[in-house]
Amino acid sequence: MHRHPRPARPERVLDGATKDHEKLNISWRRIGVPDVAGTHQKLGREASGDGPRKRRPILLTLTDKGMRSAVLENCNRLKTAGDNFKRIFIKKDVHPSLAEDVEGNLNANDLRPAYRTLKKLRSKSPSRASAIRTADGRLVSDMDGQMARWAEYFGQLFTVDPPTEQLHTTGLQAMDGDPPIDETAPSLDDVREAVAKLKGGKAAGVCNISAELLKAGVEAMIRGLHAVLTAVWQSRTIPPDWKRGLVVPIWKGKGDCQDCNNYRGITLLSVPGKVLAHLLLTRIRSHLVSIRDQSSLGSRLVSQQQTVS
Repeated sequence: MHRHPRPARPERVLDGATKDHEKLNISWRRIGVPDVAGTHQKLGREASGDGPRKRRPILLTLTDKGMRSAVLENCNRLKTAGDNFKRIFIKKDVHPSLAEDVEGNLNANDLRPAYRTLKKLRSKSPSRASAIRTADGRLVSDMDGQMARWAEYFGQLFTVDPPTEQLHTTGLQAMDGDPPIDETAPSLDDVREAVAKLKGGKAAGVCNISAELLKAGVEAMIRGLHAVLTAVWQSRTIPPDWKRGLVVPIWKGKGDCQDCNNYRGITLLSVPGKVLAHLLLTRIRSHLVSIRDQSSLGSRLVSQQQTVS
């Protein structure tokens, strides 16, 4: 018959626990109890319990180089993990909505908010080079030298060599002449409508007159601009500022910032000159649509509208 073991007496249990506790203390002393006061001193704490403990940044008080480097490495890992989390969060939740906004603005031909949203998606703003290279590779840092270099660079881009092959005109049919176009001077209503078509938020040209300035002047500005346009219409002479454009180099976002080939030029035209362009386009648009294939002309009219706006 199986018998259950007799429970040990309480004094024997306490005696065994005491012996085990003594063995544990001996083992702990063999491992080595750290100097608490010394450790507190290293960590910037007071050894005594009197008064509040003074805490200092751990990185400033750690004297062990290995421990210091380990703490720094853990901090860097934590920062990297946080940055990765933010990047993933933005990519999954924010980027799709911003991409939809950009697509909607581009479809509506509203470029300013589209480019503003694209800047938000950029990790950092492009840096501007303090010097650019000439054609022979020399660095130019002064303003006069850079202006001369940009004039040389864009002058080469805008200069087109004449065709080497002669155009053969034999067998070509003569086209009918264009129908007569209304050449009367624009009225106040025409100028008012042309000014209303100007888009705001764009940089002014060489005359330093923006679309907001023309619209803020209301009727007085409209009448003054109408007088200038009437004189232009009658004399068939355009003011010099209306024929000039400011070419601004914009870095493409890749490649060497000091290489002019990695820039694209944007021309800032005169805003009052755009009003004249709107008036001319309004006069000839109906004739262009009537005498040419409308299917191939639609894209041209869109590009013309973008140019003068």
